[in-house]
Amino acid sequence: MRRLVDGRGGMALTFVIGLVIGTAGSATAARLITGKQIKDGSITARDLSKAVRTELAKTGAKGDAGVKGDPGVKGDPGVKGDPGAKGDPGGRGDAGPPGTPAAIKRTQIPVTGKRTQNVTSFAVFALGDFTKQSATSRVDLTYSTDLQSEDGCRVQLRVDGVNAAGSNLGDSNTATSIGDARIRNGGARVPAVVLASFDGLAAGPHVVSLAVAAQSGAVTCTDNPSEIARAVIVDEVPAG
Repeated sequence: MRRLVDGRGGMALTFVIGLVIGTAGSATAARLITGKQIKDGSITARDLSKAVRTELAKTGAKGDAGVKGDPGVKGDPGVKGDPGAKGDPGGRGDAGPPGTPAAIKRTQIPVTGKRTQNVTSFAVFALGDFTKQSATSRVDLTYSTDLQSEDGCRVQLRVDGVNAAGSNLGDSNTATSIGDARIRNGGARVPAVVLASFDGLAAGPHVVSLAVAAQSGAVTCTDNPSEIARAVIVDEVPAG
């Protein structure tokens, strides 16, 4: 019965006291009824007056908030999620700077007929001309032909009368071998590719020539004996 004293229980106790007082007025020997004399659970809601039941049904005032509890322990890591959907392709990047051209200019110089030298000295035959665009570029020459000699033969590409080493010497023992094509074939025709590279040529027009020399005694050296139409390829490329 002690639980009825606090809060709403106080209303029930008031009811009980009133009951005792009312009873004492009609009885010859009134006595006080205490909580010890009331059996737990023996008084139900219908034993209370309507006014008391109404008070008990009301919601009490909201109590003060309790103190904040301690943080809980850290939970276990969750399971790894599924991979996300593939994203959209990124935008196109900016264009890079222009690259260095593989060739600044290419010129083809047509070559016809044959060139023959009959002695151990040499002869220089003009093949054609080209115009160089840049003073800092390099010029690469390529001449595909065939050669014929009874004993020995040498040919050499030149620009403005000098070879790739800057020499205009014609003797086979002193002229540089840079850009030479040499054969010893006993009179047969032999395919040959003559190459030469020239650095430091000024911009502007230049003449390409072919130096032809027989190498051993009074023999002949012939370039393009079949007299097929050929060409010297002139490639002007960045130096380096």
